[in-house]
Amino acid sequence: MDKKRLIEAYKGKNVYITGITGFKGGWLALMLHELGANVSGIGLDPDQDDGIFYQARIDEIADVTIGDIVEPADTTKLIPSIIKANPDYIFHMAAQPIVSEGYKDPFNTFNTNIMGTVMLHEVIRGLRLPASKENLENGHCAKIDDENLSCKKISIINITTDKVYKEENRPLKEDDKMFGFDPYSLSKTCSDMISSCYRDALKSPHYISTMRAGNVIGGGDMAVNRIIPDIVRATRAGEIVEIRSPYSVRPYQHVFDALSAYLWVAMLQREDKNYQGEYNVGPDIGQTMQTYELVEKMQDYLDFKWENTGKSIGKESNYLALDNTKIKSVGWVPAYSTNDLVVEAVSKWYNKSMQGEDMQKITLNQIKEAFNSYE
Repeated sequence: MDKKRLIEAYKGKNVYITGITGFKGGWLALMLHELGANVSGIGLDPDQDDGIFYQARIDEIADVTIGDIVEPADTTKLIPSIIKANPDYIFHMAAQPIVSEGYKDPFNTFNTNIMGTVMLHEVIRGLRLPASKENLENGHCAKIDDENLSCKKISIINITTDKVYKEENRPLKEDDKMFGFDPYSLSKTCSDMISSCYRDALKSPHYISTMRAGNVIGGGDMAVNRIIPDIVRATRAGEIVEIRSPYSVRPYQHVFDALSAYLWVAMLQREDKNYQGEYNVGPDIGQTMQTYELVEKMQDYLDFKWENTGKSIGKESNYLALDNTKIKSVGWVPAYSTNDLVVEAVSKWYNKSMQGEDMQKITLNQIKEAFNSYE
């Protein structure tokens, strides 16, 4: 990984994030701000005052549109906000991301995760943003239709999940069978395949890849039914943390590392279309953890107790691990290379937040330190 190369790729470029008001969207906005990009995006109105959007004041460093990507065409804010952004890069993160919520509200899960992906690709296909002189000089333009229009080529990353695969008791590879059992995993499997369809079958002129990340943890995530937010809420309230599946194995990784992989592939495919494709993003196999191991490491930094409740939110895999050979082969290197480094960074963020510190400053400092580790 090369910070200088990333700066060259993103400094002064227009970058658009769907789901910018979410956990990963907020972190990505801050990382792009650090790289010198012009950041904008769309997302739902955040309903958590203690999440990354408000804690790190994302709307101060990005042009944020509050809206739903699946709104009808006559009322949508997606189209005008993309036209205004005139993006060179798009990162598609808008999604219903919680497995348990998929069981409760399958319609919204399918609608957001499937039709939201279709809407984005259709909008980009129809807009045909005009190519600039720089686009023409660097080959980032396409001649479309009989009108011979020169249109900007956009580097698009669709962020899906490791749950797009059929369950196996081994690390999963990009060419393994795709399968969705529950509404969330099925909807993300469809989203993944939709992006491949627009790239390969519909011959999109844009650069398109899908990124399948393992379990991402980091400061500012306060979603329900996620292990780290559950720990933080219990710590604040002095309650016992209820753990559903303490012995389940997961590819836990710091949010910075997952997002750095997205940035890296978006840059690579814009330089060379042959880098388009599907990529797993996760830690080395030896760095996967059983959930109770993560919980016990967090106890070194936060004061809480936990218990195994055995409660179920629906079928969940006992073992999930990703083969990261492909993403590492194209030059991605995690900044947080051990579980202890991951847990320390996550715990420090929440401790600083509970102490009332400036979390935009704290988050940007973590991002700078992580980027500088590449040098």
